[in-house]
Amino acid sequence: MTQALTFKRLSTAALALVVTLLSFTIAPFASAEVIEETSSIGISGQLIELSSTEAPTTIIVRDNEIDDGVVIGWVDYTINVTVDTVLGSNTFNASVLDAWIPGDSITITGTYTDVVTDVTASYMVNNSLAGYRGHNGWIDTIDLDAGTVGIQWNDEVTTFNITDDTRMVVPPINPAALSDFEIGDRVRARVINGTSDLRTMLILRRGPKIYNLARTRGFFATILEVDQESNTMNVQLNFKENPHLEDGDVNNLVGVEGDILTITWDADTQIIRKFHGTASEDELTEGDSLRIVGRVDDDGTISARVIKNTSTFARGVGHHLGSVTVVDADSRMVTIESSDGVAWTVTLLEDGTVYVDSVLSTLSDIEIGDKLTVRGTANNSAFTIDARTIRTRDTALERLEEHRARIIEIFEEVEDFFEEEGAEIDAF
Repeated sequence: MTQALTFKRLSTAALALVVTLLSFTIAPFASAEVIEETSSIGISGQLIELSSTEAPTTIIVRDNEIDDGVVIGWVDYTINVTVDTVLGSNTFNASVLDAWIPGDSITITGTYTDVVTDVTASYMVNNSLAGYRGHNGWIDTIDLDAGTVGIQWNDEVTTFNITDDTRMVVPPINPAALSDFEIGDRVRARVINGTSDLRTMLILRRGPKIYNLARTRGFFATILEVDQESNTMNVQLNFKENPHLEDGDVNNLVGVEGDILTITWDADTQIIRKFHGTASEDELTEGDSLRIVGRVDDDGTISARVIKNTSTFARGVGHHLGSVTVVDADSRMVTIESSDGVAWTVTLLEDGTVYVDSVLSTLSDIEIGDKLTVRGTANNSAFTIDARTIRTRDTALERLEEHRARIIEIFEEVEDFFEEEGAEIDAF
């Protein structure tokens, strides 16, 4: 019993010491998951493109650009609609998008990371739907004398009235007449609540011809090759990362998983990296993972509005850590091997700094075997880092880590003792 009590006191003291040291030593080396920061945004504008009526999908909303109260242009926002996006004034499902028509007035609240015009929608309201309901389908009958049209959906034909106030569009005819439509046309209509009168009817498709093509999409891809001189690159659509790009979808102008696409960019393209920050086209490397928002041209080439290189990122000290295997001070380079065995090439920027044991130093002061932490911009497909700061891990903290490990061993020994003395552990 005395021995058990002795170990009880020891375990209590050891536990207190472990907790104290853990709180002191773990914090500098904690590697909590880093999530990209987002900012909130509110947008009111006109619906320009609707690529699909099922989430996830992408829509384009155009908002006026105002300077000192005067409209001087417009801004097009790429809106990413997810399965969690709330539509309307209540939580309707994504089928509500069936009633949306280009030209509608839309209000959106959402978030963005790096590019203010690339928004993930949290909540969207179609202000143009007030007092109306949507109806979609194929034209089954047209009666010019009676001014009616029959629209078939789910094997049921509903007849609607065309009035003097009905707006009809058959691009490029706007406004169009009922006589401009044909049997079999795929249309989207808007009906005045409580009546059979159409407020709007828009043709979507006639045979193989698709009207109002939604050309702007966001998607994930991997770089196969880059031509910096011509500002083009070939990429392959990433598997399982583009569920909105369905095979057989007539609105999918981009492609399906595994397809190889040609991407172009120009001076207006925003090239960014993960965790914020403008990037350079020079950072684009074969094997990099990208998120691209672009517009599909007639020849199938995609003109990029946004290129986000998710393989290139700037992160804090706790991420880039490894042991030195090579030092080349003349080239401003060191090689470190991370805990998972990957060799990273670290290049110190011209204005970068080096600290050895917390003292301002030079690369020449770093020795083989030193453990480094690096702050800078990394490419995790090329395993390179452009370093702003290189530090050797403080030897005092190293010793604390060793003490911490030993105390944990003692605590485990005490715990094992109590498990063997099962009758005594209840009194602890």
